[in-house]
Amino acid sequence: MDALLQRHSLLPAKKVEQEVQKLINNIRLPDEWYESILAYVVTRHGMTDYERERYNLQSALERLQKMFQWNHISEADYLQQAVPLKHTLAQLNPIAAPEARQALPLLQDFPALWRQMLPIEQRAVLQTMFSALYFDAQGELRKISAQPGFEKLVN
Repeated sequence: MDALLQRHSLLPAKKVEQEVQKLINNIRLPDEWYESILAYVVTRHGMTDYERERYNLQSALERLQKMFQWNHISEADYLQQAVPLKHTLAQLNPIAAPEARQALPLLQDFPALWRQMLPIEQRAVLQTMFSALYFDAQGELRKISAQPGFEKLVN
């Protein structure tokens, strides 16, 4: 055990950092992830908030449609209430938010986003994406073990 610890303490830190940087430089986030990630830029609870709001709007629209079908409201009243609901529903997407539009270019260039992170943030991102990174005695990255859901990033 002491020999193993000794070998790990002798790993060339600069080389390990270079290898991690090479790994990061090759990461491209899938386009289909943008909406979910940007939802956390816009709201505290991410897509959960959008799904809840979408459900509420769809439920209100369905109630309105039933009221119209049952002749409880006129066509004019229906349209007056339904059009804004449909418009809000169509616009309900985190990518449409101004702050998300500012963040989108960073997601499209993950290495640039990485460079803007503090070391503690970089560490948290690495721990989120990877369960382990294996280096040899020379500091060369030999094996990557991605967390479930992040396999796409290293294939």
